[in-house]
Amino acid sequence: MLRRRYLRHVATEIELASKGLAGHVLNISETGLAIETSSRPVVGKSYRFSLSDSEVSVAATARVRWCVLRKTAPAEGGDVLPIYFAGLRFEEVDPGELDRLLERAKALRRAIR
Repeated sequence: MLRRRYLRHVATEIELASKGLAGHVLNISETGLAIETSSRPVVGKSYRFSLSDSEVSVAATARVRWCVLRKTAPAEGGDVLPIYFAGLRFEEVDPGELDRLLERAKALRRAIR
């Protein structure tokens, strides 16, 4: 059985926004996060972004470690929108601010392994 080094917390209330990448955070830990996005993340590329919910906003930089096409969704005009699932590892983030965001996630959801 796979044991994770850091607990991941469900964090669907947290949004990720940057110039080249936007989406929903699925889960977050001390070292990174998993996101769902219609913008295709480039594996190996670092993105500067903000993570925010109704009370906390954190600026961070993270590198895309992996990305898969998860599903498609209908878009306007009958087009199909790709939905990607990606894992990012933090490179730069204020530890105190990240702790505040993790505490928010813990308060809103249960921890997952």
